[in-house]
Amino acid sequence: MLEKFGSRGFRILAFPSNQFDLQEPAENHEILNGLKHVRPGGGWEPHPHLFIHAKIKVNGKDEHKLYTQVKKVCPNTIEELGERQYMYWDPVKQSDLVWNFEKFIIDRAGRPRYRFHPAAWGNNGSFVEPFIEEILNEETTSGSNRV
Repeated sequence: MLEKFGSRGFRILAFPSNQFDLQEPAENHEILNGLKHVRPGGGWEPHPHLFIHAKIKVNGKDEHKLYTQVKKVCPNTIEELGERQYMYWDPVKQSDLVWNFEKFIIDRAGRPRYRFHPAAWGNNGSFVEPFIEEILNEETTSGSNRV
């Protein structure tokens, strides 16, 4: 994905969260080493166009303002989140993210455009490529050249 669209200004911003089955217990300074040596492991290092932020809360009363905004604009991808007893935040809202790796596509003007369930992304992201292409083409034809 980054190899295909990176030269056109496409970037991936990753915001780890420990709110999903407590699967990201690492401290912020440990996250990159965890990615490199554990999951996915094998010496993996982020692509230059991948920005990994410190852990944040994406749901609940202390959710980061970025997620408050994108969730207002992009409706949830499913009707039921699951059982409250398995949620690690409160209050639980219908707009909440359902799991890590839920994706939002935001254009260069900062407008949230699309939201994808974690399963829709797939192993290689090919499902979302047409949506990325659409936005990049809109920006090209409108004369936008910001990166």
